[in-house]
Amino acid sequence: LPQSFDQGRIRYSGSPIPLSFSESRYEHQILEVAVEAGGVRAVTPHLVPRCVPLLRLPETAAAPLSDLLPLLAGLPAAADVPATAWPYVEINLLDDGPDPTRRRQIESALEKKAARLAAIRLHAPARSVEMPEDGSTAAASATPRDAAALQSLDPVALTSEHYRQRHGQDIPADLIACLREIVLVADNDGEPSSPTPSQVAAHSAISVHVPSAPDA
Repeated sequence: LPQSFDQGRIRYSGSPIPLSFSESRYEHQILEVAVEAGGVRAVTPHLVPRCVPLLRLPETAAAPLSDLLPLLAGLPAAADVPATAWPYVEINLLDDGPDPTRRRQIESALEKKAARLAAIRLHAPARSVEMPEDGSTAAASATPRDAAALQSLDPVALTSEHYRQRHGQDIPADLIACLREIVLVADNDGEPSSPTPSQVAAHSAISVHVPSAPDA
């Protein structure tokens, strides 16, 4: 972004090309400075042509995949635009829940489209932070954990809490079952075996509420 200081005596012209998608709307330029005896006579900006467009979808806030796919479908067909003019595309995807097929759906939607996928940026949904009555934050009141305390943490409980904070819902029961199996194998030095009663009790301490599936 061009800037000037000290009433124009010091100038920064900015980069001649965009260095990130955040600069997609900047008018990049170079400055022609005419100097004569006694100082600067004129400063003339020259806009730098944009050889390859940068396209952010959506242009403002991130959107869920269901809203993004129609935007991708509306892009021009590859056959209608010279390949050298295809824009670089940045996808701003709202993380509205776990879905391992999202990237594949986006890539499929861009097939035969005049677009070059540069990045898919996953944005977590905004969440409200509950404040204690005394006005302090949880982070401010947290105390460092020593090594012994860390070893006592239940990985199933930690994963479930992270999943709940990330996706706003409880972790599915099948994932809990897989995680418990992995933890039991790790506790047995990598050898799968039948869990002991104490292991079952230790890794069943967490109670996970899983909503029942809707009727078909």
